[in-house]
Amino acid sequence: MAYAYVVAEGPSDIRVLRALLPERLTNGTVFVEGAGSYSAQTLASSLLAARQIPVALVVDTDTDRETVVAEQLDLLRGLLGQAAAGVPFRVLPAVPEVEAVLVHDRLPLERITGRHFDEVEWQSAKRNPKGFLRQVLGAQPNVLATLLEALTEQEREVLRQHP
Repeated sequence: MAYAYVVAEGPSDIRVLRALLPERLTNGTVFVEGAGSYSAQTLASSLLAARQIPVALVVDTDTDRETVVAEQLDLLRGLLGQAAAGVPFRVLPAVPEVEAVLVHDRLPLERITGRHFDEVEWQSAKRNPKGFLRQVLGAQPNVLATLLEALTEQEREVLRQHP
């Protein structure tokens, strides 16, 4: 039985969330992937209205500008609030993308890739985490899964500290 839903924009976002969220938070949680931002928003609204079970919508903000992020959150909260009818929900912004959590600490990524990243590369990673990971890891479909599987529990705990 589902006690809550987590809706995200796509399969890679779901993969990251499943790998890093503690098990105590994922028991009874159904992860649902949208086919992009609009699809994820629509799915979250539909789940709230039809299933009447709490929903967390995780969305990439695609920016780190606070005013833009605040506007996005206000809009999404308003849209979901209309469908919620008293059912609890949260909009969780991934600034700028869900993959930002993977560049929260450079040591796990350096260990797994066998590379050292200089400060310029690391700042680039912070601004465009998805692009940076694609550049460093390649574009093969299972590369992200391989990276996540290679994380130790200690490294996962460090990455979980990302705001």
